[in-house]
Amino acid sequence: MNYLKSIFLFTFIGFMSFNSFAQKKELKLSDPYRNPAVYPVRMSQLQWIPETANYTFIEKGIVKKGNTKGSTSDLLKLVDFNADIAKAGMKEQKRFPRFTWVNATTFSFVKADTMYEYNLSKHELSKITYYPTQSEVIKFEKTKKQVAYTRENNLYIYVDGKELSVTWEQNPHIVNGQTVSRSEYGITHGIFWSPKGNLLAYYEKDETKVSDYPLVNIDARVATLENIKYPMAGMETEVLSVNVYNPKTKKTVVLNTGRDMYLTNISWSPDEKYIYIQVLNRATDHMWLNKYDVSTGAMVKTVLEETNERYVEPLYELFFLNGRSDQF
Repeated sequence: MNYLKSIFLFTFIGFMSFNSFAQKKELKLSDPYRNPAVYPVRMSQLQWIPETANYTFIEKGIVKKGNTKGSTSDLLKLVDFNADIAKAGMKEQKRFPRFTWVNATTFSFVKADTMYEYNLSKHELSKITYYPTQSEVIKFEKTKKQVAYTRENNLYIYVDGKELSVTWEQNPHIVNGQTVSRSEYGITHGIFWSPKGNLLAYYEKDETKVSDYPLVNIDARVATLENIKYPMAGMETEVLSVNVYNPKTKKTVVLNTGRDMYLTNISWSPDEKYIYIQVLNRATDHMWLNKYDVSTGAMVKTVLEETNERYVEPLYELFFLNGRSDQF
């Protein structure tokens, strides 16, 4: 519902800006390109505060709080924020870091290789978790304050002050925790924390049989050739799986998804018992929304199917309603 509220808020702000201008002056075709008066109002870091009807944005070094009635007030000034973080040994910031609200009084942000939380009520900064600077793909989990990340072709978790290896793959052509299928069909990353942080799902792609494709690296003074794995039409493609790792038992379950398919838009059920995957055939004209048991890896059922004579293009994961596992 917060997602829908955000769309409404952005739409409302844009409409009001345009409407106030339209009442005063006729819009010209060149105005959207040359007239700043018709540009939408830019509100830096606009977001809702969880479990409230209030939102925040940043204006001139101040975190502003607004409500649905249209009134705003100062919530936090940069000078006060700097004074508080200085007590924890952090250097003064020239601007607010990009942050995300954790609850009504706390927001989190990342600086260098560390995640922090700042409590407005207590004016306190806390160090939450860390990841090595050489990490590549990074995914934070806020409930248990964990972070998962990749290094080369393997996946790791940093929890309770130590690094935990999720995979130990020696074959450089088998890659864990990274995006797959050339980021098509709604695939944007390869690490999926469960809603309560108890489990971690991730992509594993085997590119052993995929042919090398040379690219020219022009960043060097003398250009060099660098090979990537690229499946040409009619040739071998990557083999995908979705795995579920339990940090407590240190065991991994492989979901029974079958082979030679696009596995897109991984979605956890709120109760962490199931994963939903939109399975797309290679012809991209048939999609199955499948439900999998994360404790065994077995497919429970196909929830629905979608077909099209030309193509099917799934792009979005499931949004469960009010935390219910039976409605999305």
